Amino acid sequence: MSGGRLAAPVCHLGTPPGPLTIDMVEQAAVVPYRDRDLDHSWSQIGQSLGISKQAAWERYGKSRPEQASR
Repeated sequence: MSGGRLAAPVCHLGTPPGPLTIDMVEQAAVVPYRDRDLDHSWSQIGQSLGISKQAAWERYGKSRPEQASR
C-alpha cells in the first residue's frame, strides 16, 4: 500500500432491497475475511459493519470457518 490508500474499498453491505436469501447471508459472512485478505484494518472492517474493531476481531479474527461442502 502506498500513500495510505487501500488496494480495494472495504465492502459496505447496506440495506438489502428485499428479504435476505440464504446466498446473501452466506456471502455477507465472508466479507470480513475477504477484507482482511485485502489488508484492511480491523478498524475499517468494524466501521463497515457498524461495530468496534475489537468486536470485529472477536467475531472474525480468530479463525476462518470451514467451508461447508455442497
